[in-house]
Amino acid sequence: MDRLYHGRRRSVALGSVNLPHGRPEPWARRGPLALDLTDRARYESQTVQPKPFLIITCLALVTSACDDGTAARPTAAGTTAASVPAATPTVSASSSASLPAKAEHPDRPVNVIFLIVDAMRADMPWQGYDRPIAPHLTKLADQSVVYPRAYSVSSYTAKVLGALLSGRYPSTLYRGQTFFTAYSKANLFFPELLQKQRIRTMAVQAHGYFDRGKNLRQGVDLWQIVPGLKWNAETDENVTGPQTTEMAIKLLGDKANTGGPFFTWLHYMDPHDKYVVHEGVPSFGRRARDLYDGEIYFTDLQIRKLLDFCEKQPWWSNTVLIITGDHGEAFGEHGQWKHAFALWEVLTHVPLIIHGPGIEPRRIEARRSHIDLAPTIIDLMGLEPHPDFVGKSLVPEFYGAKPDDREPIML
Repeated sequence: MDRLYHGRRRSVALGSVNLPHGRPEPWARRGPLALDLTDRARYESQTVQPKPFLIITCLALVTSACDDGTAARPTAAGTTAASVPAATPTVSASSSASLPAKAEHPDRPVNVIFLIVDAMRADMPWQGYDRPIAPHLTKLADQSVVYPRAYSVSSYTAKVLGALLSGRYPSTLYRGQTFFTAYSKANLFFPELLQKQRIRTMAVQAHGYFDRGKNLRQGVDLWQIVPGLKWNAETDENVTGPQTTEMAIKLLGDKANTGGPFFTWLHYMDPHDKYVVHEGVPSFGRRARDLYDGEIYFTDLQIRKLLDFCEKQPWWSNTVLIITGDHGEAFGEHGQWKHAFALWEVLTHVPLIIHGPGIEPRRIEARRSHIDLAPTIIDLMGLEPHPDFVGKSLVPEFYGAKPDDREPIML
């Protein structure tokens, strides 16, 4: 293994693991195998033999491991926890001195809109970046709970989505070994739990991966794909933000979908390469990072339109909005460009914004993972945590409880 997996910051954990309940389909790999390392090796012409152990690349996220300067911080703004402007109160796991009074929890279940922005780096304006590339999300962040140290579980979408949907790490799921990962129906995805409780579940997706038999739609009542997509396995040539927004507004504007509790999952794809110039978006330059910043600005405009609609709806006062990136994006840091194949911080450190009734604006500095979002959504919607979940609900802490200390974040 190369230098990425050496040293204090990255390590390899070996051990047994509890697999999700259910019987895998015949094509699914049985048992915990080193699929992440195998995938990486396949693209780098190395040989890694799977072992009968769970092998997980682990980010040892402890303060004492941050003094060797080897990890790639979001460098465009030089952001660290200390450099993030504290416009709102800050809460850490080790101190309760700045904790606000515990907020009143709304009646459950609330509605949840889960909004993923593809390839959205952590160094956004509300976390110290000096370019105004997301004015509307920045305003929303000032009115929300923000996790400045949130992390994905991988550096590309296909591995991340299984973890987001299952509340488990990718290496513990029944899945295929290809880059565009297919998941077995034996895996339990949290929308299935919602569906069993007659909670309306909806999704709007904007990439061909979501429409190619990968079993990502388990438990989703209404699954819509932006029409007319071009397939390119190397990049994303489509511009889909406006269509994603219009389709989401149509779904959310239908009283048949929002007359009772509902969950909606939206995935905005445009910040994914290929980076293109959009009309009505200011120019930040011609380099790759400049064009990417324009893509974030363009996506911010689409999200503004969506939220302008949502804020006028009768259900908005009982709706929690969760916004995150599925992974980051590299622009030359550690010789990396775009994403996938590596686990540097620029590729795994992501924004996390949570906005809703009774949620007081503040920053929670405790490190948290995408693995916590499935149990969080289930908790918000009034269900008990499922025994398959590895993560823990964030609901108590963003409603005012002291953040607890947790295990190191695994990638």
